[in-house]
Amino acid sequence: MIAPRRILGLICGVCAVILVVGCSGGNSSAPAEGNRPQSLFSADLAERLDRHDAQTGDVQASLIWNNYNDLDLHIIDPNDERIYFAHKRARSGGELDVDMNARGRESNEPVENIYFPQGGAPAGRYRVYVHYYAKHDSDNLTPFRCEVLVKDEVHKFSGEMSKGDPIRLIYEFTLEGKQEKPIPLLFSPRR
Repeated sequence: MIAPRRILGLICGVCAVILVVGCSGGNSSAPAEGNRPQSLFSADLAERLDRHDAQTGDVQASLIWNNYNDLDLHIIDPNDERIYFAHKRARSGGELDVDMNARGRESNEPVENIYFPQGGAPAGRYRVYVHYYAKHDSDNLTPFRCEVLVKDEVHKFSGEMSKGDPIRLIYEFTLEGKQEKPIPLLFSPRR
């Protein structure tokens, strides 16, 4: 017969093992809040975004190319506010959090990223643009890819641009959902 103390010790040991395994194992493929849902994006784009701690949310646009030139990603949000290198945060919550090659030859594996936090993207029309801002490489023609996450769906685009090309509309979409209502004025404006 096993002594009661020994049974109690055995039970505690098993519980401790279950607790440790349960806490350390978990679902390692589930993204932490604010991190990229890896399975939705192209592997090379996801790797670069992770390398630069890019954020994600309900709406996200990411741009990738392979030289030292400076391409810029722009989004015009439902309030007609442009998010880009000169205006990185919008009142709507959108933010350019990764902006590369703006100061010259930073990387030949650059990426740019604009996101709206989870649950924070306002309903309405969005427009995504790519602009060839500056030539920092001997290659003028710059192939690029842009991937746009809208809720749980990724839309993928590719193209090429040269210095002097006009800014290019890549994708336009309308996000359905509850739109915030403006706060009514308590007083009429003076005339």
